[in-house]
Amino acid sequence: MRKRIYTMLLLVIIGFLLMHRPVIASANERLTNDEAFEFLKEAFEAQISIGERYRAYGEIRDILKPYFSDEYAKLFLEENLFLEEEGYITYGTDFSLYYIPFFSYTNDTNVIFDEEQNRYVIYEFFPKSNEGPVTYNDHYEAIILVKDGSKWKVNKNEISEEKPEFIKELENNEANVNSISLEIKNETYSHPATSEFLGYLAPNTIFSLYSFLEMEYKNQAFYMKKGTFK
Repeated sequence: MRKRIYTMLLLVIIGFLLMHRPVIASANERLTNDEAFEFLKEAFEAQISIGERYRAYGEIRDILKPYFSDEYAKLFLEENLFLEEEGYITYGTDFSLYYIPFFSYTNDTNVIFDEEQNRYVIYEFFPKSNEGPVTYNDHYEAIILVKDGSKWKVNKNEISEEKPEFIKELENNEANVNSISLEIKNETYSHPATSEFLGYLAPNTIFSLYSFLEMEYKNQAFYMKKGTFK
């Protein structure tokens, strides 16, 4: 009984620490899918805004800086920026390189975190289209986000007819992690003591350690009376 109490006490302490950890942005902080989508939408709007009027080159670099790495911004500007008498500007075309893809931002838009490379890969499959001014075959488009100091930024884009091998590997790794997590979750909830603890902990952000231990002692006494305690 004492061993079980120590185990439950340890779970309580861990749960308390997890619930009260400070919310501080760090280099390891993950993006949610919605946050990644919103970031890419804003990055695309920044690119489009450059074509709204003539600007100085420095102003254009400042517009892109919050969203794109220096290397990617340089490639984008070399491909799309024009110098006129009034200043710099981009002109819309039916197919321009280095723009954020026209993601649907639905379940078809996939977001995977690459643990090994510490980067995000956002990609989507685009089926063949024969309509409109631009036609294309089945293909995949991907954007890669990397950490630049304390900010996530677009660093690379990928366009390929077949799903890239590195994306297949990331999908396999994610599937394996999800499978292991599910097994651990099922095993955890199958244990009566842990299930009882989690059920009590979940709806109570602030809970009484004394009350929890008191409940545990009462449960032990109940099982001992029934002769089922081991």
